[in-house]
Amino acid sequence: MALSFSTCKAQKFTTHAVKKGETLESIAQQYNVTPYTILQLNKEIKQGDALRANTILVIPKGGTATASSSRPELNNQNKDSDIQELDEEEPIGFTSYRVRRKETLYSISKRFNITEEDIKKYNPVLYSSGLQKKMSLKIPKYRRVRTKENTISEEDFEICTVAQKETR
Repeated sequence: MALSFSTCKAQKFTTHAVKKGETLESIAQQYNVTPYTILQLNKEIKQGDALRANTILVIPKGGTATASSSRPELNNQNKDSDIQELDEEEPIGFTSYRVRRKETLYSISKRFNITEEDIKKYNPVLYSSGLQKKMSLKIPKYRRVRTKENTISEEDFEICTVAQKETR
């Protein structure tokens, strides 16, 4: 009997604004991913269709951006964000949540005390389409250290009675 263990990590995503003349293949090559993975995350784009300028694509961060990017400052931003992502806390579990009528990503994030980006990170469909009623979401649970709230006691204050015609 053989046992194998593996760990799963959430996939990281970035966005790309399409420039005039770019193709799906050139963008995929720039980010070291396949055109198929880009199509999977961007349902509004069909294989073989020409990309329109200023379209925002969701790109998985499977590879690293190549130096052939026309904007080198973006590559530096990607490196900085990769360093930040290493410092992020991994969730200890997930809660399944069904979206109710008239709920927003903001209200759900406040209900579970997490950021909207955390919800999007573990529900990549939200990058390409909006929140819909009865949609099922994976809500990450983090190990939170409860901090003692700052309670105000009367001993911390001095009571002063102001006399008539008295100023500061």
